Amino acid sequence: MVRPKYEECQENLLDWFAHIHTQSKNQLQNWNSSESSAFENELREKLFSLGVGENKIERRGFEFNDFNHRNFEEMEIYNLSDAPTGYGLGKRMALYDELTSNIFEKIYPENRLLPSHLIHVTCTGYVAPSPAQKLVSSRSSGSRSMVTHAYHMGCYGSIPSIRIGMGHYFVNGESSDIVHTELCSLHINPTNQSTDQLVIQSLFADGFIKYSVGKSGSSPGFKVLGIHEEVIGDSTSKMTWVCDEWGFKMSIAREVPLLIRKALEPYLAKLAKIAGVDREVLGKAHYAIHPGGPKIIQQIAQALDLSENEVEHSQGVLNDYGNMSSATLPHVWDRIVKDPDIKSGELVVSLAFGPGLTICGALFEKE
Repeated sequence: MVRPKYEECQENLLDWFAHIHTQSKNQLQNWNSSESSAFENELREKLFSLGVGENKIERRGFEFNDFNHRNFEEMEIYNLSDAPTGYGLGKRMALYDELTSNIFEKIYPENRLLPSHLIHVTCTGYVAPSPAQKLVSSRSSGSRSMVTHAYHMGCYGSIPSIRIGMGHYFVNGESSDIVHTELCSLHINPTNQSTDQLVIQSLFADGFIKYSVGKSGSSPGFKVLGIHEEVIGDSTSKMTWVCDEWGFKMSIAREVPLLIRKALEPYLAKLAKIAGVDREVLGKAHYAIHPGGPKIIQQIAQALDLSENEVEHSQGVLNDYGNMSSATLPHVWDRIVKDPDIKSGELVVSLAFGPGLTICGALFEKE
């Protein structure tokens, strides 16, 4: 994995969010200092109630410097002196292109051979040609390295990407590299103080990670036993991720954790059937749950009667890094692979969620 350039504790970040929301309001309403101070204090208190506490995020990482200071004229995106929402989608995507291209260069330095198949996963930036294609072109590797884009699936994007990589392996007999580049920090609108937007701003962070799919190697990993994906009926309005003039706008309904919990048992029965195991076997498996937020982990743990130890890797990733969209679940896998207490041959159920409302999961066997 490649950690973002900057890391900050949750309390300082939430204080920064309260400040930029206040300054945005000032730009629009021309408040006096007393009105501004009262609003900022009230908003800070609300953000802390949403984002600070037991089993919540402790730190988050960000790839550009806006979050480390309050000099708006020096900010790359959140220059509220020029634009109360921050700069628009064009500048945000230009910065995405620049920063993500740098991440690819870090993952694949000049002396490193590119894979025959590179799957680029993201839901936070779109440019064409993509940073993955630019990398292949700059290394004159286009005749031997193909690129596939797995975009806009949100937090569950890692599992369909594995499915794509498996298809490439079965057709061509070659492994694929999967690279996630998520810059969630690009998509904040300081003019919107609705509770759901404040929750989102208390959760998301940047994240980057690479892993491979194909023939088993000498390093530890997983064998894929089954993959299943389904959309919960009548739920399309419960989680959305749409383009707006200022950036990408997310909405998450309060009932999302409960909807996932209700759909979980029939979903797991189907996953077990696809993998060719009895449903009861999943009760003895380890769980890699996408930590979309504390309530997601809590609801699934309660539904499946999982102990704190059984969700410790999901909870640990949330505490240490926040929700990095599609890059989050691979960070949980990394911890499970490195955990000596989870032995070779033991099963791991992996679950993630996203717009649709979609449940996507896989049954792995640790190798």
